[in-house]
Amino acid sequence: MVSLLYAPIPCEAFGWFKKAVRTPAELRGLKYRTAGLAVEMMQVLGAAPVQLAAGDIVPALDRGLIDAAEFANSTDDRILGFPDVAKIYYQRSYHMANDMFEIMINKKTFHALSAELRMLVRLATQAASAEMSWKAMDRMSRDFIELQTKDKVRALKTPRPIRMPSSRHGPR
Repeated sequence: MVSLLYAPIPCEAFGWFKKAVRTPAELRGLKYRTAGLAVEMMQVLGAAPVQLAAGDIVPALDRGLIDAAEFANSTDDRILGFPDVAKIYYQRSYHMANDMFEIMINKKTFHALSAELRMLVRLATQAASAEMSWKAMDRMSRDFIELQTKDKVRALKTPRPIRMPSSRHGPR
């Protein structure tokens, strides 16, 4: 396979909460929607991670089936309706430090192309990646501002004791 990296997306938020949290101790027993490796991380922090499909997250948060949730970014979260059911949005996390898409092409097929065509595929991928990156940053920035101004969401920095737990603050 030939792998062409495409469209980096910035760090995801820690997520949406109905009540403020300041320490790992306040995460203990918290029903928190997340996915992937973050499930194990949240277990270590004492939370009770729950895995839900995208369309089920906001209704579960609204009905109190979960206490908090993370999904993606300001744009996707706003589209799903998070600001309608939770008003505290913690930024910065370690569960999804960055996202990157990838275009994978069969190596034999890719190398069968002329050198000029291979270069065009690489350059087209880079151009599309750059375009997606600036459009995403513009869109996410506007949505982040509107979450705070129109939707009256409190966007907060995830507290340091939660981002960097130590023996003094809770489990590592």
